[in-house]
Amino acid sequence: MRHRFLTLFLLTILVSACQEKKIRQQIVGPWAYDLEATRLEMSNREASPSEINYMESILNTLNQARVVFNRDGSMTLAMDGLEETGTWSLQSKGNELIINLTGSDQVNTIQYLSTDTLILYPQRPDADSFPRVLVSVEE
Repeated sequence: MRHRFLTLFLLTILVSACQEKKIRQQIVGPWAYDLEATRLEMSNREASPSEINYMESILNTLNQARVVFNRDGSMTLAMDGLEETGTWSLQSKGNELIINLTGSDQVNTIQYLSTDTLILYPQRPDADSFPRVLVSVEE
Protein backbone atom coordinates (compact mmCIF):
# COMPACT_ATOMS: atom_id res chain seq x y z
CA MET A 1 0.00 0.00 0.00
CA ARG A 2 2.80 2.40 0.88
CA HIS A 3 4.50 1.66 -2.46
CA ARG A 4 1.29 2.53 -4.38
CA PHE A 5 0.91 5.80 -2.48
CA LEU A 6 4.52 6.76 -3.20
CA THR A 7 4.13 5.87 -6.88
CA LEU A 8 0.91 7.91 -7.16
CA PHE A 9 2.54 10.84 -5.36
CA LEU A 10 5.58 10.82 -7.66
CA LEU A 11 3.37 10.49 -10.75
CA THR A 12 1.32 13.50 -9.63
CA ILE A 13 4.48 15.59 -9.18
CA LEU A 14 5.77 14.54 -12.60
CA VAL A 15 2.51 15.42 -14.36
CA SER A 16 2.38 18.81 -12.60
CA ALA A 17 5.97 19.58 -13.56
CA CYS A 18 5.31 18.67 -17.20
CA GLN A 19 2.16 20.82 -17.29
CA GLU A 20 3.97 23.80 -15.74
CA LYS A 21 6.82 23.41 -18.25
CA LYS A 22 4.31 23.46 -21.14
CA ILE A 23 2.62 26.58 -19.75
CA ARG A 24 6.01 28.27 -19.31
CA GLN A 25 6.92 27.50 -22.95
CA GLN A 26 3.64 28.99 -24.16
CA ILE A 27 4.09 32.20 -22.17
CA VAL A 28 7.67 32.91 -23.25
CA GLY A 29 7.77 35.53 -26.00
CA PRO A 30 6.32 38.93 -26.91
CA TRP A 31 2.70 39.87 -26.13
CA ALA A 32 0.48 42.91 -26.66
CA TYR A 33 -2.67 44.05 -24.86
CA ASP A 34 -5.89 43.56 -26.85
CA LEU A 35 -8.44 46.26 -26.00
CA GLU A 36 -11.32 44.78 -28.04
CA ALA A 37 -10.87 41.29 -26.61
CA THR A 38 -10.63 42.71 -23.08
CA ARG A 39 -13.83 44.71 -23.64
CA LEU A 40 -15.57 41.53 -24.83
CA GLU A 41 -14.24 39.56 -21.85
CA MET A 42 -15.58 42.20 -19.46
CA SER A 43 -18.95 42.29 -21.22
CA ASN A 44 -19.20 38.52 -20.93
CA ARG A 45 -18.55 38.92 -17.18
CA GLU A 46 -21.26 41.62 -17.04
CA ALA A 47 -18.95 44.45 -16.00
CA SER A 48 -20.57 47.81 -15.41
CA PRO A 49 -20.10 50.66 -17.91
CA SER A 50 -17.88 52.48 -15.39
CA GLU A 51 -15.66 49.39 -15.02
CA ILE A 52 -15.36 49.12 -18.79
CA ASN A 53 -14.55 52.85 -19.08
CA TYR A 54 -11.84 52.49 -16.44
CA MET A 55 -10.32 49.52 -18.28
CA GLU A 56 -10.41 51.41 -21.59
CA SER A 57 -8.63 54.42 -20.07
CA ILE A 58 -5.83 52.16 -18.82
CA LEU A 59 -5.51 50.04 -21.96
CA ASN A 60 -5.61 53.09 -24.25
CA THR A 61 -2.32 54.13 -22.66
CA LEU A 62 -0.96 50.62 -23.18
CA ASN A 63 -2.13 50.19 -26.79
CA GLN A 64 1.42 50.22 -28.16
CA ALA A 65 2.98 48.41 -25.21
CA ARG A 66 4.82 45.13 -25.66
CA VAL A 67 5.36 42.67 -22.85
CA VAL A 68 8.17 40.18 -23.38
CA PHE A 69 8.41 37.15 -21.09
CA ASN A 70 11.92 35.67 -21.27
CA ARG A 71 12.89 32.06 -20.58
CA ASP A 72 15.07 33.05 -17.62
CA GLY A 73 12.12 34.57 -15.72
CA SER A 74 12.94 38.15 -16.62
CA MET A 75 10.50 40.34 -18.49
CA THR A 76 10.30 43.69 -20.22
CA LEU A 77 7.44 46.14 -20.67
CA ALA A 78 8.27 48.44 -23.60
CA MET A 79 6.11 51.47 -24.36
CA ASP A 80 6.73 54.78 -26.11
CA GLY A 81 10.49 54.19 -26.26
CA LEU A 82 10.71 53.41 -22.55
CA GLU A 83 11.49 50.00 -21.11
CA GLU A 84 10.76 48.69 -17.66
CA THR A 85 12.26 45.40 -16.57
CA GLY A 86 11.00 42.93 -14.03
CA THR A 87 10.45 39.27 -13.34
CA TRP A 88 7.78 36.65 -13.84
CA SER A 89 7.13 33.19 -12.47
CA LEU A 90 4.46 30.54 -12.24
CA GLN A 91 2.92 29.11 -9.10
CA SER A 92 -0.02 26.89 -8.14
CA LYS A 93 0.91 24.21 -10.67
CA GLY A 94 1.08 26.80 -13.46
CA ASN A 95 -2.36 28.27 -12.77
CA GLU A 96 -1.01 31.60 -11.55
CA LEU A 97 1.36 34.05 -13.19
CA ILE A 98 3.32 36.29 -10.83
CA ILE A 99 4.53 39.53 -12.43
CA ASN A 100 6.86 41.95 -10.67
CA LEU A 101 7.51 45.20 -12.54
CA THR A 102 7.08 47.61 -9.65
CA GLY A 103 8.88 45.95 -6.77
CA SER A 104 5.82 44.06 -5.59
CA ASP A 105 4.31 40.85 -6.90
CA GLN A 106 1.13 41.05 -8.96
CA VAL A 107 -0.59 37.67 -8.75
CA ASN A 108 -2.78 36.78 -11.74
CA THR A 109 -4.92 33.72 -12.35
CA ILE A 110 -4.39 32.33 -15.84
CA GLN A 111 -7.96 32.02 -17.12
CA TYR A 112 -6.98 30.97 -20.62
CA LEU A 113 -3.77 30.24 -22.48
CA SER A 114 -3.19 29.20 -26.07
CA THR A 115 -0.34 29.79 -28.50
CA ASP A 116 -1.72 33.24 -29.35
CA THR A 117 -3.93 34.36 -26.43
CA LEU A 118 -3.35 34.84 -22.71
CA ILE A 119 -6.18 35.94 -20.39
CA LEU A 120 -5.14 37.01 -16.90
CA TYR A 121 -7.32 37.91 -13.93
CA PRO A 122 -5.55 39.92 -11.22
CA GLN A 123 -6.11 38.57 -7.73
CA ARG A 124 -6.15 42.04 -6.18
CA PRO A 125 -9.20 42.57 -4.01
CA ASP A 126 -9.81 46.15 -5.20
CA ALA A 127 -12.68 47.12 -7.46
CA ASP A 128 -10.35 48.58 -10.11
CA SER A 129 -8.96 45.23 -11.22
CA PHE A 130 -10.00 43.91 -14.62
CA PRO A 131 -8.97 41.03 -16.87
CA ARG A 132 -6.01 41.47 -19.20
CA VAL A 133 -6.24 39.86 -22.61
CA LEU A 134 -2.88 39.64 -24.34
CA VAL A 135 -2.16 38.36 -27.83
CA SER A 136 1.17 37.06 -29.05
CA VAL A 137 3.02 39.29 -31.49
CA GLU A 138 6.01 38.90 -33.78
CA GLU A 139 9.30 40.33 -32.58
